[in-house]
This record gives sequence, C-alpha cells and structure tokens, in this order.
Amino acid sequence: MGNEKIIENKATKKIFKNEDLKSHINDLENYIRDLKTFLPIPLCYIDLESKIIDINSSLSSTTGHSKDEMVGNNISMILKNKQDLKSIINGTKNKGCIKNHETTLLTKDNIEIPITVTTGLRKDAKAKIIGYFVAFINTSEFKKKEETLKEKINCLEEDEIAMLELMKELHETREKLKKFNENLEELVKERTAEVEKLLQQKDEFIKQLGHDLKSPLTPLIGLLPILEKHENDPKLTEILGIFRRNIEYIRNIVLQTLELAQLNAPSSVFEIKDIKLWVEAENCIKNQQTEYYEKGIIIDNKIDENIFVEADKERLSEVFHKLIINAVKYSPKNSKITLNANSENNFVIISISDTGVGMTNVQIDHIFDEFYKGDKSRHELFSSGLGLSICKKIVEKHGGKIWAESPGPEKGSTFYFTLKKSKSKNNIKYETKDATGTLKIPSNSISDNKTVSKYLSKLDSR
Repeated sequence: MGNEKIIENKATKKIFKNEDLKSHINDLENYIRDLKTFLPIPLCYIDLESKIIDINSSLSSTTGHSKDEMVGNNISMILKNKQDLKSIINGTKNKGCIKNHETTLLTKDNIEIPITVTTGLRKDAKAKIIGYFVAFINTSEFKKKEETLKEKINCLEEDEIAMLELMKELHETREKLKKFNENLEELVKERTAEVEKLLQQKDEFIKQLGHDLKSPLTPLIGLLPILEKHENDPKLTEILGIFRRNIEYIRNIVLQTLELAQLNAPSSVFEIKDIKLWVEAENCIKNQQTEYYEKGIIIDNKIDENIFVEADKERLSEVFHKLIINAVKYSPKNSKITLNANSENNFVIISISDTGVGMTNVQIDHIFDEFYKGDKSRHELFSSGLGLSICKKIVEKHGGKIWAESPGPEKGSTFYFTLKKSKSKNNIKYETKDATGTLKIPSNSISDNKTVSKYLSKLDSR
C-alpha cells in the first residue's frame, strides 16, 4: 500500500489546480508587500512617464505624504530640483541604473532632506522597459559628519599653521637662549673665580685673625691658673676663674675656627692608612672616661673588631671624640650610648646612638651648619657650635657622608658617618668569639707552609 501511494504522488506532482495557483500568487503578493513594508530604505516604482505607481511605507513616513497622495502623481513632487529628475531618468535609460546621485528630497512640510538616489530598470516578460525602481537614501547624518570633519580639518590646518609659527618662535628662542648661555657661562666663570678668591681671602683672614688672637691668649691661659692658685681673696679667685674660663672659651673658638679654615683649604691633605675601627673607638672611649663617668653613662662599643677602614688616624679620632662628647653632653644621667658599624658595599657605616634630648626636623636640617646651636635654651655657654661642622668637613674629606636621625625631642639621636672600607684588610676573617684570640684559618686556604705563616703573621699583627 505504501508503494502505491508514492507512485500516485509522483504521477500527480506537476498537476496544479487553479486553486493552488491562486494561493501561490496570493502568497507571493503578500511576500512582496511585506518586503516593501519591512525595508527601511524609502522605495517607489514609477512608469515611463515618471508617474508614481507604488511606494513603500518608509517613503511615505519620510516625505509625510500618504500612498494615496503620491500614487498617480509625478515623482518630481518630492524633489526640490525638478531638473534632477531628467538627469535621473536619462542616466537610468542609458546605463541601466544610476547609483548615489545626490539631490534634495522635499517633504510635505517643505522640509529639505539631503539624499542620494539609486535607480534600476523594470522590464516585462519580453524584456521591454516598463518603468523604473527608485530608492532614496537619507544622507543627513553623513552631511553632518562631513561638516564636522571639515571643521576638524580646518582646525588641524589652523593648528598646523600655529605649530609652524610656534616652531619658528621656538627656534628663535633657542638661538637667543644659546647666546644667553654662552654669556652666562662666561659670567659664571667670572663669578666663580671671584667667589673662590673671596673664600680664599676669608680663609686667609680667619687664619691670620686666629693666629693674632691665639698669640696673646697663650700667656694669659698660662698665667691665670698661677694667679688663681696664689690668690688668697676668695672673691678675686672667683673673678680670676671667670676670666680663665672665658679666655679658654675664646681660645677654643679660635682653635676650632682655625681648624675649620684649614679643612676648607685645598692644600689640606690627610694621611690615609688602613685603621682598625674598633681600636680607634675604644681609645676615644678611654680618653673620655672622666666626662661620662661623672654622669654614670655607659658607652657600649659594639663595633666588630675585624672591620678596617681607610682613614687619617688623628682625624678619625677627632670625629669619634666630638661625636661621643656631643652624645654625652645631651644624654641624661645613668643612660647608655652605643657605637656600632656595618659594612655596605665599599663603605662602612658607623653609628653613635644616645637616649638623650633628641632633635626636631629643623634641628636635624641645620645641625652641621657652622656656629649652629640647636637648643639655645639648653646649649652650654662655652660651646662654639663648630664641633659638628668640623666632623662634617673631616668625613667629606675622606669621601664619606655624615648625617643625623632622631624620632623627636626627648627620644634620643643617632649620628651616622661613612668611611671607605679597607681593600687589603677586610678580606681576612678572624674568629672573634674565641676568648684566646686565636685565628680561624679557612680549611680550603691551607695549601702549604707559606699560607699558614701568612695567616699567623696576621694574628701577630693584632
């Protein structure tokens, strides 16, 4: 039965009844209508006389005319320039179509809309031309963008002209600046020479003044203690003591001023040697025992005994002396001052920490200035204000740096300075924990008797 049904279907496949044909035609017409309605581009169909035969809903909404108002009328009713219609029709006849012909659409309310027109021929079954398809594309947005683009281009052109003018002015300014710099360089050289000359004169003046003041002070310092000793009147003894202390203060200022002038002089030369840092610090601590013992201060020397630095022995001792004195001066009784040192690259950073009066940021910024006294209300009368300035000059002459840090007033201070690490000494490692002071020789270094003798000689040098 199934096979008979298939044969029957094949036999009747191409037989269409009138009802089926009408149905297909209706479907096709509905499809074309729906397609015209759906298309967003305004469309119309005109005959050979340019009369409108049909339009889609998009053209009606664009122009504001209903379909009934347009069908049967000449298409020129929606064109501003009537002459454009002739060009459109002739172009379509000759070429079969035209694309993007620019013109202006006129709405029912006389609103002008810039458009481009694209056309095509409509032919019958015998290929005879029976009319034209016309599509309208609204170019308003494109025109706005085009105008905006033109404005931007004009602005760019104006900016380019302005930039060229600016570059010209810049070139002229550079030439002027070049000449100014040449003149400035000469002026700076002249002023630098004058400043150097004035500084030299200042140093010479200070040096001469120091010697002139130092000479008469020397006998006074020697005689006043003798007079003080042999004077029986207590009041005169007290007056002589005041004289002696003030003369010593003047002498201290003169000596430190002379030292500072000497350090500023280019001729100042240091005798650089490899120095064991712990030993120098320890010697300074011992030499100042009286001053810190009176206040019950403990000085803890935590510097590693194996650190060597490149320094002038006397100048290094002076830096230690002044910084320790400074720490003792501003530390409370029964407190502690700590000395330490750490290696960093090619330098050794030495620190001297106290738990004393501390400093403000302003004081830290000026603490190394000449004649600066950080706390005038608490500073000793006989302090010259040159001690830390001298330390700064000495450290800088060694190629190092010096600075101070403090958490704030009454929270203590730490002074740091750097010195170059010894290149020849710091490569030997000693066993510092051994109470006998024996030398720990690396096992991989023992190759012969000469090597052993070399290490033992290092131990002897300690």
